[in-house]
Amino acid sequence: MFEPKTLHQVQQAEARLVRWLPLVLVWLIVCIVCISGVRVAINRPLNQQTLPPQTPDFCVDINNESAGELMLLPGVGKTIAQRIVKFRETHGPFTSIQQLNRIAGISHKTLNRFKDFLLPLKDDKQQPTDSYQTP
Repeated sequence: MFEPKTLHQVQQAEARLVRWLPLVLVWLIVCIVCISGVRVAINRPLNQQTLPPQTPDFCVDINNESAGELMLLPGVGKTIAQRIVKFRETHGPFTSIQQLNRIAGISHKTLNRFKDFLLPLKDDKQQPTDSYQTP
């Protein structure tokens, strides 16, 4: 049933154990770190509402700026910037910031993200929230 091991067989088994044990332990530690990292990422989703609001360091005049300059606005990429310029060229200068809602791709949410970066327009009923004045 049970054969006694020779001293040579025992020494070979110990040598294999000593050789593979560090690799197995490193593999085990890496697995534990990866699993714990995934659990932390799953349990702590990024909540964008907790990010601090951006304060404008610059203001953009939507009636005079190029598409490249309009792309500086948060949430405005190349396509939306080109649509703003095209709308302005087709319909004339904007008289109200709310007219931007008529452009495809600019929702109320998008407009709220960048409206503080716009120079106030004459017909807007809201008062300027910063020290920038219309020229």
